[in-house]
Amino acid sequence: MSFGTSFLRRVLFSSSALVLLSILASGIFAWVRIRASLHRAREEALRSRGSSLLPLVRREAAFSLPGRVKDWERLTGARVTVLDESGVAIADSGGEAGTDLRLRPEIVAAAARGEGVSVRPGPRGEDTMFVALRGENEGRVYFVRLSSSLDDVKREGILLAGGWAAVAGAMLLISVLASVSLARRHATPLAELTRVAETVASGRLEVRSHVPEDEDTAAISRALNSMADSLAKLLEQSSRDKDRLVALLAALEDGVVATDARQSVFLVNRAAGRLFDLRPEDVSGRPLWEVVRDERLLKAASLVLSGGGRTTVDVEEEGRKIRIWLSPIPTEGSPEGLVFVARDVTESVRYEQLQRDFVANVSHEVKTPLATIRGFVETLRDGALQDPVKGPEYLAILEKQVRRLSSLVDDLLELSRIENQGRSGRGTRFESGLVAEEVVNLFSPEAKRKNQRLTLDATPGVPTVEGDPELLERALRNVVDNAIKYTPEGGAVRVSVSSEGACVVLGVSDTGIGIPAEDLPRIFERFYRVEKSRSREQGGTGLGLAIAKQATLSLGGSIEVSSVSGQGSTFRILLPAEPASK
Repeated sequence: MSFGTSFLRRVLFSSSALVLLSILASGIFAWVRIRASLHRAREEALRSRGSSLLPLVRREAAFSLPGRVKDWERLTGARVTVLDESGVAIADSGGEAGTDLRLRPEIVAAAARGEGVSVRPGPRGEDTMFVALRGENEGRVYFVRLSSSLDDVKREGILLAGGWAAVAGAMLLISVLASVSLARRHATPLAELTRVAETVASGRLEVRSHVPEDEDTAAISRALNSMADSLAKLLEQSSRDKDRLVALLAALEDGVVATDARQSVFLVNRAAGRLFDLRPEDVSGRPLWEVVRDERLLKAASLVLSGGGRTTVDVEEEGRKIRIWLSPIPTEGSPEGLVFVARDVTESVRYEQLQRDFVANVSHEVKTPLATIRGFVETLRDGALQDPVKGPEYLAILEKQVRRLSSLVDDLLELSRIENQGRSGRGTRFESGLVAEEVVNLFSPEAKRKNQRLTLDATPGVPTVEGDPELLERALRNVVDNAIKYTPEGGAVRVSVSSEGACVVLGVSDTGIGIPAEDLPRIFERFYRVEKSRSREQGGTGLGLAIAKQATLSLGGSIEVSSVSGQGSTFRILLPAEPASK
């Protein structure tokens, strides 16, 4: 079957159906409107007549009403019923006096609002309109109801239906003839438009329509070509937006996973793949419970999809703590999916714990000397100051505790300054051997006092280091100070400067008490002491190695330690070496 024949048949069928539907709809609409208009007219007439009867009923005595309603029926052309306040008919021109009518819809409405209207089958089964009005006579309520048959409205509808059928037949014949003429005229250009539309729908957006401008379908042709142009631009823009979104998701450090309402995964970025140890291309379309097995996360996802709103869940994944924020994909009504953002907060949690430990340690370190100072001040105030023996002794203890507090505050301030200044001294080159020599000279008197051998072994030609030399001096000074403190009299402390590959290495070795293996991972923590009582006796604050580590990090380097308990320790500060100038 050719396109022209098929098009002709479709046009004839659709146009005929459209005309029929239009005639039917217009006829029904006209009938509804006319019927409603006739009903309103009848209702207004009955309401007007009922209103004129209200004062007549008020003036009539109850015993005379049965006779008067017949007169009123002839006067109004409608059946008249008078009811008392309880809804019982006391007079009815239809002969039903004494009937309880209080539950009739029009009586119920009149009792509530003063008037009521209802349409229902009458005594003979025909549609009847009832209009009830409420009146009062010396405080007593009464009702006047008028009713009228609607058969005349139905007869007018039958007459309209006949005329409407004749007009419908004529309009249908005219529409068929017009449709045939129109279809034959536009079959060829419409076939061209159909071909172009099908080609564009298949994805070939470069095809365009070439219908002549004198054809009636030329406007459709231009619109089709314009639509193809717009669609091509939209697809191009959509492709660019998709590429940007993919690039953005790939660049995010946080993991992003999105599912539909059935918890089927349709989006996973690379960060989420790293966090949950999966390949994004392998999990697309899989259920969420196959991708993430954590029970709390799955329960939270179900809660969000059921309308519970945003929530946060912490899960453990291979020793890491991952915090996940779940949110519904916003739509009207219930969510059509959810998206969650996952972040590895292991280090953040650890830093929070370190911060809490730091506050607790500071409080503890300050509390002990303050308690000692307070106790001895009270003792001196109570008279011990006058004691020639105890007085100087107690003052010496106070002075020691004050020095301890002062040293603690100085170390805290120094650590804070190093952390806040970050990487400083960039562009400044210095020789690490000279810094090591200054530190050795600084501690030589202390080493001699303890009969220790403090030596410096600097390899010639060590590359320079970029940064602030004062930071290296602080780091090395704290490490050497520790080595001398915890090396017995007669021991040895050796400071070395050398290069290893692209690093400058400053080593501090001693023959001291050493560090137990279980304490090595925590040796650089703030306030951590291997032997707390001995450390306090030596006057240490527990911050020296923490300062050394922070200063080394600020120089872009690292610090490491190796030790054997009872045999000594070796600390190594590794700094990036500056390449030799050309």
